[in-house]
Amino acid sequence: FGGSCLPKDVRALTYRAGQLDVEHPLLASIMSSNRSQVQNAFDLVSGFNKRRIGLLGLSFKAGSDDLRESPLVELAEMLIGKGYELRIFDANVEYARVFGANRDYIEWKIPHVSSLLCNDLDQVIDGAEIIVLGNNDPRFAQALEGNGDKQIVDLVGFMPNASNATQEGICW
Repeated sequence: FGGSCLPKDVRALTYRAGQLDVEHPLLASIMSSNRSQVQNAFDLVSGFNKRRIGLLGLSFKAGSDDLRESPLVELAEMLIGKGYELRIFDANVEYARVFGANRDYIEWKIPHVSSLLCNDLDQVIDGAEIIVLGNNDPRFAQALEGNGDKQIVDLVGFMPNASNATQEGICW
């Protein structure tokens, strides 16, 4: 999960429970569990020994331009840090259209990630050996048809019934 609300709320509840000396093992484990899922995604991608990655979706959910605490931003940073060639498509996060708090977040927190944004979905798919589905934008399913030679890592269970034998995922 990601976004501006849920992570903040979990931290606030955890903090308050600690102040009140209330045991909260479930709450206390949520943020580390979320980080573990990002690590699992990275491990899955890196296990294929391919270097060209296309990340479809950067915001924490389809239809949103909010990148704050997006696990996909964290995954992108991990891939960049390990030298992967990364291209990203998210129609809702086109840099020229982003404004306000989200633009500030991009410019100050992740300028190196924003430079990898592409506005052509087909270009991202064509140039990648591994396609990472980061959210369930409906246009991704159509774009992936006929790309059976690509390794697909589906992080959201978007394509659970796909016949593509090279598909892998987490959380389904």
